[in-house]
Amino acid sequence: MKYLNILFLVIIILFSVGCECEEPTEEPDLEFKTTQSVFNPCLGYNETLDTRNLYWAPIVGTYQWILLYFREDIGFFDCYGYQWFISPGGTVLYSYRYLENVPKPGKECTKPAEQPSAQAFLTVTDPSGGTVEYDGPIVSFGNMNPGEVKQLTTQISISSLGVYINEYKADPIDIVLERNEDNNVLVDRNFDVNGKVASPSSFSIEPFDEGKLRRSGKPCVIYKEGRVRKINH
Repeated sequence: MKYLNILFLVIIILFSVGCECEEPTEEPDLEFKTTQSVFNPCLGYNETLDTRNLYWAPIVGTYQWILLYFREDIGFFDCYGYQWFISPGGTVLYSYRYLENVPKPGKECTKPAEQPSAQAFLTVTDPSGGTVEYDGPIVSFGNMNPGEVKQLTTQISISSLGVYINEYKADPIDIVLERNEDNNVLVDRNFDVNGKVASPSSFSIEPFDEGKLRRSGKPCVIYKEGRVRKINH
């Protein structure tokens, strides 16, 4: 009888815990994820990557998109390891960022985010120090359940040489009541790689000499107006 009473008490406790959040009490919390499982076309399977340093280059006339990484000391390189030299004017890159309604303390306790939106902001600084800012469109999503992730696709036109910095904001028109408004902005300035602070994850478009690239003998790629020209392959 004693054991039956103990079992009955355990069942009551488990039932009460399970029913604690039958009605969600926590406000939603929108936050850009820094890592995401992304399909790597070079490997042929998904890979968890830091998307703050990740871009996609569409190839004109094909259905092919090349996954590019940017590092301050190297520049752009593709998922095969070849360095890319990008020419401004008619060239477009894409950035994919992932917005999540972060559940806390559990999915059943967090309310859906009703009609959230997100926006990207681009700042371009040319070699002379002139700065131009571009506000991307406000992209609206349907209601987001706790733990749900939505993709924000941003088109970046490479119009000139210089430094490009991307910033992202969730709920730019402040319509979603959140429990934490401070994490709505993802500013791409610094982030950790392999346990150390990396250089800014903004990218730069630098001048290059095609003749010098050919003479170097190093395999590389020139990307201009959506077309690829392979050098020394």
